Amino acid sequence: LHADGLPYGGAAVFVRTVAQTRALEDALRRARPPIPYEVVRGTSFYERKEVRNVLAYLEVVHNPHDAVNLGRIINTPPRGIGAKTVEAVEAWAKREGVSLFEATHHAADMADLPSRARAAVKNFADLMDRLRERRDSSIRELLEATIAETRYAEWLGEEETDRRANLDELVTLAARYDQEPPEDPDAPARGLEGFLETVNLSSDQDGYDESPDRVPLMTLHAAKGLEFPAVFIAGCEEGLLPHERSSDSGDEIEEERRLLFVGMTRAKRHLTLTHARFRRIHGRTTRCVKSPFLMEIPPETVRAEDETSGTSPAPLDSGSGYTGPGPERTTRTEIDSETGLAVGELVRHPTYGLGRVARFKTSGGRRFVRIHFNTVGEKLLDPKFVRLERVAPA
Repeated sequence: LHADGLPYGGAAVFVRTVAQTRALEDALRRARPPIPYEVVRGTSFYERKEVRNVLAYLEVVHNPHDAVNLGRIINTPPRGIGAKTVEAVEAWAKREGVSLFEATHHAADMADLPSRARAAVKNFADLMDRLRERRDSSIRELLEATIAETRYAEWLGEEETDRRANLDELVTLAARYDQEPPEDPDAPARGLEGFLETVNLSSDQDGYDESPDRVPLMTLHAAKGLEFPAVFIAGCEEGLLPHERSSDSGDEIEEERRLLFVGMTRAKRHLTLTHARFRRIHGRTTRCVKSPFLMEIPPETVRAEDETSGTSPAPLDSGSGYTGPGPERTTRTEIDSETGLAVGELVRHPTYGLGRVARFKTSGGRRFVRIHFNTVGEKLLDPKFVRLERVAPA
């Protein structure tokens, strides 16, 4: 479109979640020539607070004398090391002629610190020592250990789904770095230093763009009220759009449908909807199912193009997604006493349409049924909360 005369600013890219922007940002930067872009009403991936904080841990693991990053993480998440404690440790380090990192290992020698503060500083030093022992591990393993040891995701809380998703996307980036060869054959050996150099280069490029003509990159929520000659909506997949948080609530599913409709109607002339066959989530390759909303678009209005190979980019992890009915699957006629359904029975869901009962699962004292739908693949549902119409006996 740009080659045909459309300004970059006339082609917007929409996503459902902020974590999706990372791969798109990297791709726009890697294009030759690079495609200028801006994250509208949001922050570039590498500048998001949680991403910078976790990367700061890796910077200190790599270089424990990095006082700037050490100061950023010493009380993040909060661990009882306040500003006065940091000042006291810095003063001790200056008197003894050692680095701040080394001083944290001598908290017991700082008599002017309260016992609780000394314990907090010692715990931090022990934490960093454990992480530094892992510095020769894969980047993915080191990142996962950092998030787990610092309890960063727990500190964010369950409500911060977007920020937690950014941490997952950072792990996905690390896994990709571990698996893929460097683009430059003369590049230095892979490892923590190389990963940090790659991330820092991307982060530096975020702050420089001499072109005022940039591709707008934003979430669907941020797109309301805007219009563009061309719109691309990426990630039209079950779990993203509709989002997995919408569960099976009719109202929430309808809101997701409206959100996609709003995004589609932002396009004046060109509209492109994309979905992936496979997606790396938290470093694991997962099979994707296209959004059921795509089935609702009249086929005569769509030109479908397949730009994938149809095969997984890497071996699937066990349990990573629906693999389709296989020869090992059997049809049984026994009625499940709790749900009143039977394996092999045909049912109709108000949103997903026709499906066939595959198996049952009990979790947390509740009985669930896994159904394979023609539109979205397999879904795990609670029949007590989802209206399923029996179409034919098993």
